[in-house]
Formats: sequence, C-alpha cells, structure tokens
Amino acid sequence: MTRYNQIQKFIYDLLHAHELYETPPVSNTIKQFSNAIRIFIAVLIILGIVSMMLETVSSVEIRYSNILKGFDLFITIIFSIEYVLRVWSIRKDQSHGDIYHRSVIGRLRYIRTPMAIVDFLSSFPFFFTSYFLLVDLRVIRLFRMLRIFRVLKIGRYSSSLSLISIVIKRKKEEIIVSFLIFFILLIISSTIMFHLENGTQPSKFPDIPSTLWWGVQVLTQNGYGDVFPMSISGKIFSSILSILGIGFFAVPTGIVVQGLLEETKRKEELKRNMMQLESIICPACKTEIDLKRP
Repeated sequence: MTRYNQIQKFIYDLLHAHELYETPPVSNTIKQFSNAIRIFIAVLIILGIVSMMLETVSSVEIRYSNILKGFDLFITIIFSIEYVLRVWSIRKDQSHGDIYHRSVIGRLRYIRTPMAIVDFLSSFPFFFTSYFLLVDLRVIRLFRMLRIFRVLKIGRYSSSLSLISIVIKRKKEEIIVSFLIFFILLIISSTIMFHLENGTQPSKFPDIPSTLWWGVQVLTQNGYGDVFPMSISGKIFSSILSILGIGFFAVPTGIVVQGLLEETKRKEELKRNMMQLESIICPACKTEIDLKRP
C-alpha cells in the first residue's frame, strides 16, 4: 500500500470508525480520535442550529450580526472540509465492497447517497448565498433556508439515530404496507363520512377531498374541532374510526420497536464475534491468548 493510500485509509477510518462495527475493527487510537471528531462536529451542528434560530430574532441579529455571520462561516468551512475528505477517502469503504472502488464513478455514486447530499446541503449553500448576494434576495433566503439540513447531519454522529435509520431501511416494506393501509382506510372513511354528513353540513363536508381533512384528524387523534359530525350515524362512525386510529398507530410503532430489538441483538453478536477473533482460550491451560500480540 502506497503512502497516498495509507493516508486515504487513515482519513476514512477517522471519519467512519464509529460506523464500522460490521467491518474489521480499527485501532484504539483511531477510535479515540474519531470519537473526538464526532463530538466536535456534533457540537458544531447544535451550535449552528442555535445560531440560525437566533438570526431570526431581530434584536439579537442587529446586535450580534457580525459574530453570527463569522460563526456561520467557520462552521461552513469545517463542514466543507469534512465533505471533501469524505468524498476523497470513500474509495477505501470496506463495508460496501467495490461499489465505490473506481476513482471517479465511485465518488459520483457516493455523492448521490442521502447522507452525502445532506453533507453538501449543510455547507455549500453559504457559498451560493455569497455569489447571489447582488442578484435576488429570494435566492439568498432559499439557500440560507437550506442550512436546516445541518440538523440531519446529527444522525451520522449519533449511534442511536443511526440505529433507527438502519431499522427503518430493514423494515421499510412493512412500514410502507402499514401506511398504505392507513391511506386506504382514510379514503374509505372519508367517502363514508361524506355521504353521512353532506346532507346535514354541506359547508363542512362539501366533497370527499375536503372530508379527507376530517379523516386525518380522526385517525391521528388530532381533532382541532373545526370539522366534526352532527348526525347520529356520523358520530357513531367517527367513534369507531377513532378507536381504529389508536390501533393503527400501534402497528408501525411495533414494527420499529421489534426492528430496534433485532438490530441491537445483531450488533451485540457482531461485537462478541469480533472479540472472540481477537483472542482465543487455550484448551490445555484455559488461559486467554491475545492474537494481536506478536
């Protein structure tokens, strides 16, 4: 391995060590540096979000405008460096096989991944804002609004959020089916309620698309009181639908909880297997032999 490839792999390990529980483990030194980088970036993300919100407070923006802009520039530079390093070092991604192996095509594949897009949108809009400074204020507001994507970066540096993301990917078929059932139930219930209440309240239930708003309120248990049935049959049907709504939201919740338990168990088994690979027990003397020691 050339010196260039060694540096490339070192940078990759630093940026991804906390994500590598399915690949050969890295050294403790790299893990410590990686954790420090992860904490530093996570703190910057949180401070950047706070800074973005404070800019909307007129009194704070007038008094500390230069400080907020300077801090935003500092965060943008750090995030831009991180993004460039991730794109540059991605060829050493062992967890994806050869998908990113080819120099140009591999990196183009990587920058199209969801987290790479989030990384891009959380930093580079600042430079576009500077470019369009004398063009159109609406363009500036659009790019400044894209800074909200920085909040999504926290998922990369939080093991808990990363775990939830993995679970959603593994259980996406079941989750999609559950929401498809919700959509079907919403259409059927809104159609029935339209025919039950249209004669009594034509202004509240004028058509089926307008009745969908009532259906969403009932199924999600977020009744705002602006639309509600007045007929006896409508009230009975609404009560039944409210009970069904409570049971419906237990379905996707149960799917996610089950997935979290399965993923946590799988992660623990992988760590246990790696620990067993690092050392063995001598069958004769029953002592532990560290395979890492020469």
